[in-house]
Amino acid sequence: MDQAALLDVKTCPIEFALLTSRMTRFFSNLFALQTKKIETYEGYTRTMILIMTTVPDSVSGQRLARSLVEKRLAACVQILPQMTSVYFWEGKVEEEGEYLLLIKTLAEKQNEIEAFISSEHSYDTPEIVTFEADRVSEKYSDWLNGYLLKA
Repeated sequence: MDQAALLDVKTCPIEFALLTSRMTRFFSNLFALQTKKIETYEGYTRTMILIMTTVPDSVSGQRLARSLVEKRLAACVQILPQMTSVYFWEGKVEEEGEYLLLIKTLAEKQNEIEAFISSEHSYDTPEIVTFEADRVSEKYSDWLNGYLLKA
């Protein structure tokens, strides 16, 4: 990777702040496309959440995604194509390829999903980041609830 292309927060604080702001807006807009606080489903108020986690390879991503859906912890897990993650770990900056999983579920399943990811993940410290959905289409909400709440 071209070192000159990297944005350094110390030498370019304004550019870094602008980039961070743009990324926050991008992800907020991305999640807003399929999100809405779930009004009711069979008389109960339900809130959809999206949980993000990363995995080192597509095979472990597919295994984790399939397990989450089969156990009815998630209605859908999207596995995004490989990306590059730059992060600080054990005293140094690392750069690795990873796959991002977007886990679509209900807020009431969050703790169970966190425990499942922590126990099944190959990383010592897996990323588990949760976003509450602001808007979800009614049909999508019904589908999500119908699958996750089915006895």
